[in-house]
Amino acid sequence: MLLDFKKQATGNIKAFLDEIDPIPTHPNDDNGDLYYGYISKGLLHLEDLLSGIKTPPNAKILDIGAGYCEMLLYIGHVLKSSNMHGIEVNQKYFTDTAPLLVKHRVPVTLYLCDYRKHDISSYDVIYSFSIAKKLPEKEEMYRYVLDNMKPGAIWIEALAPGLIDVIKKHKRSFDIFYSELETIALRAK
Repeated sequence: MLLDFKKQATGNIKAFLDEIDPIPTHPNDDNGDLYYGYISKGLLHLEDLLSGIKTPPNAKILDIGAGYCEMLLYIGHVLKSSNMHGIEVNQKYFTDTAPLLVKHRVPVTLYLCDYRKHDISSYDVIYSFSIAKKLPEKEEMYRYVLDNMKPGAIWIEALAPGLIDVIKKHKRSFDIFYSELETIALRAK
């Protein structure tokens, strides 16, 4: 999945991934192996899930908590989109990543900001990986995304404890088309 993508990447994206690769990708890890193992466990079916999603050509994709943008690039690759945007609140991730995205002309726009300060209403696909687990206000984050998604937009939240309960209480309707391993994929109606 993601590791295969990193091996198969070409051109500017490969150059970016090769340069970002030596940077530890998780605060508790020195070489990235544990992090990618964690991703693999949490996202076993991501490629199948993504390949079944119908999106407009060059869908506008947002990764909330983009980190070093590996998952954003992977999702853009699978969905065949170069219209990729990431939000990151961690200054270190932003400082390490943004110059390399520019250097290698990788088609990602990265924003350093809190998710609540970013207008998410124009995105076709919104992705986040375990972000809510790290936030004390996880239900607030869930509600923000649910409130502000445009009709027809897709949100994939990997490792999302409690999200189903928030969806059930929400005033809008959503089509949950995937729910496995605490990963939820839904489309706003």
